[in-house]
Amino acid sequence: MQRTWGIGIVVLLSAAAAGGMEQQWSVTAIARKEGLTWQEAVGVILLAEVLDVDVTLILTTRREAKQPVFAIAPAIVIGSVTGRSPSSILAEKSKGQGWGVIAHRLGLHPGMFNKHRVWLEKASDDEFGLAVWGLVLTKAFGIGQDQITSWQKMALSVPDMMALAQAAQGSKTPPDKVLDLWKKEKDWDKVRAKLGVSADWLPPVRKGDKAAGRPDHPGVGKEKGRGRGHGRN
Repeated sequence: MQRTWGIGIVVLLSAAAAGGMEQQWSVTAIARKEGLTWQEAVGVILLAEVLDVDVTLILTTRREAKQPVFAIAPAIVIGSVTGRSPSSILAEKSKGQGWGVIAHRLGLHPGMFNKHRVWLEKASDDEFGLAVWGLVLTKAFGIGQDQITSWQKMALSVPDMMALAQAAQGSKTPPDKVLDLWKKEKDWDKVRAKLGVSADWLPPVRKGDKAAGRPDHPGVGKEKGRGRGHGRN
C-alpha cells in the first residue's frame, strides 16, 4: 500500500513538472488582492485561459497601464499573437493609432475573430474590443455571436455579459431567465446566490477551446460543450 502511494506521488509531481497541471486561480482571491471588481477578476482569468497566457502578465500590464482589463484586452490579444509585449502595444496605442490598424500592421489575422481582413483597418476601437471579449465569451462559455449581438442591443456591458454567462451556465438556467432575475435584483451577487452559483465557478477552457497564439495559426478551436459546477474545476 505504501509503495503504491509513493508511486502515485511521483507520477503527480512528474505531471506537474512537465506542465501537465494548470495553475488554479480564484476569482475572489484575485479580486481582493488586486482591488478588482468581481467581473474584472473573471475577465482576467478567462482572457488568460482563452489566450493561453499568464494571469500575472495581464495583472502586471493592468497595473502599469492603470486601466481595467476590459480596456487593455486588445493589447494582450495582439501581443500574444504577434510576440510583442503588451506594454509595447499600449505604447503604440498611446500615439493615437487604432487597435485594428495596429493589429493589421503587426500581422494579426482577422480570422481569429471570424472577420475578413478588411475589417481590421475599418474597425473602431469599441468594435475591436467587443470582438476580443466576444472571442472570450465564445471560447469560454460557448456563447454564439447572435447572442452577443442581442445582448449588445440590450445595452449590456461586457462585464454584465460575463456575469450573465457565468450565472446561466453555472446553474444551467436559460440566459433569458437569468437576465430577468438580474433586471429585478440589479445585483449579480444576489443573482448568483439565488441560483446557487459560487463566485469562483468558471467553465474549464480546454486546449481545443483556446485561441491560437501564433500568427501561423490564426483560427480558433472548435466550440465544446460545457458542464455544470459550483467550484473551480
